Amino acid sequence: MRILIGKINGEEVLMGGTLKRQAILRKPLPLNKGEKGDIILMARQDSEEILPKSNVPREYTFSEADNWGYDGTGPVSLARNVLFHFTEDKAFTEENYVFFVEDVVSRLSIDNSHVIYGEFIEAWIKSKQ
Repeated sequence: MRILIGKINGEEVLMGGTLKRQAILRKPLPLNKGEKGDIILMARQDSEEILPKSNVPREYTFSEADNWGYDGTGPVSLARNVLFHFTEDKAFTEENYVFFVEDVVSRLSIDNSHVIYGEFIEAWIKSKQ
């Protein structure tokens, strides 16, 4: 199942869809504490970049970098960081990060950059409360 996350420049973005590189920043600016904006995930774009980038503040550091597109420590770290950033609730984060990996993070293509809209994340969180 593909889930509509939102629109960029009038184009629908589906979970698992890709973004044109010019539609997003080369190095995403980090979200500030309490800021519930969109999550920008930047895939490696050339051989000089070793790790993917995101604009999610890293409260949890279980891997060298937050990642997506599979089920492992990078996606677990991303899921925990996203959920904690949006809820500031460690208990909720620990109870639900596995489901966020399954529902969202692991379904994104590892080779592509993505935007996950804040509204989508807030709706997902609400569905689990």
